[in-house]
Amino acid sequence: MVPERKLFGNFYPVFRPNVGVQFGGISIYDHTADVPWECPIYDMQWHLPIEKGLDLRDAQLPNGMYLRAIEPNRVFEFGFRSDELELDLRYEALMQPLMSGASRICFPEADISTNPVTSPVA
Repeated sequence: MVPERKLFGNFYPVFRPNVGVQFGGISIYDHTADVPWECPIYDMQWHLPIEKGLDLRDAQLPNGMYLRAIEPNRVFEFGFRSDELELDLRYEALMQPLMSGASRICFPEADISTNPVTSPVA
């Protein structure tokens, strides 16, 4: 969120290894848009093939997104590159992850984000 500019965004990568595809992308909404095609940035792509051997701990995706686990379950960097937008985000958990249940699912307790954003090209 960038409250002073009335912006809200989604970074949405999805992977379906059972069918060999990935999809998703980035969207940035502002107070003027009611539908996706009116958003300042809306770049969702569908049914892209998953690269063989893709490692989500350090991945550059064909739709311009990237993901990096800097410190597993605690610090992540992710971003996006296109002709319209360069986005670099960093997520840092404030505490150790909560390990829950027999499957040992991790839930970050709290976070702090430092997110420099390059504004869309006018």
